[in-house]
Amino acid sequence: MRIELLYSPLLFIERLGQWAAERRRLQKLRGTVAAQLTTGHIDSLELLELLRPLNPQAIFDIGANIGTWTILAKALYPETEIYAFEPLESHCAKFTAATRGLQGVTLHQLALGAMPANLQMNVLNRSDASSLLPMTSECSQHFALKDERTVTVRVERLDDLLRAKTIPQPDVVKLDIQGYELEALRGGEVTLMGAHAILAEVSLIELYKEQCLFHGLAAFLAERGFYVCAFGAATILGRPLLQADVLFVSAKAAKKLNVI
Repeated sequence: MRIELLYSPLLFIERLGQWAAERRRLQKLRGTVAAQLTTGHIDSLELLELLRPLNPQAIFDIGANIGTWTILAKALYPETEIYAFEPLESHCAKFTAATRGLQGVTLHQLALGAMPANLQMNVLNRSDASSLLPMTSECSQHFALKDERTVTVRVERLDDLLRAKTIPQPDVVKLDIQGYELEALRGGEVTLMGAHAILAEVSLIELYKEQCLFHGLAAFLAERGFYVCAFGAATILGRPLLQADVLFVSAKAAKKLNVI
């Protein structure tokens, strides 16, 4: 316990409230496949819960990392088919181990972009922050990140995969690919036409060079009929915001969710 809590009742009450809120969130996952996840793994919990009226049958996890988001989605939607995309071999190995035994999970070891290619991925000391884009000095300073190496990864277009019947039309698309979200969406415009919701990690400052920021991503999606519905529970309030999880929904989905 921090010693200053003993001398500041208001600070103690605030921390107690935060602890209680975290406990309530984690308790929702008791008895599910996500019961072992920690607070840092469930930022999307409330956003996924909002989608229950849509009864999603196919969810894409783009930037699947080691599988924690897929496990969270499976806890809420156990009958849903999840198609995960992750380019790093080390992450794919951990994803496979973490999701072993789960039905309806398909992993594709590749990145998604606007054009098919073999590209160099910048692998950082925190591998979940690795990106096809170079990080900026702000990213390095804010998150204490360093470049470790580069690896060649295969990049494909969502629309090409859909055309080849490798994947189905998704109901929900989640993207967390470190500044490359817009490139992935540009390669999947036909695929997105049938989607109801897009859940994306967005940046409000340039953390990766030439990445698309929140306003650019929101404008791109608005032109295609998707609008901001909600921000994730971990969104910082009252201070400069670097990143946030944002839920975008189609107009048709918004009616089902009673948000318009």
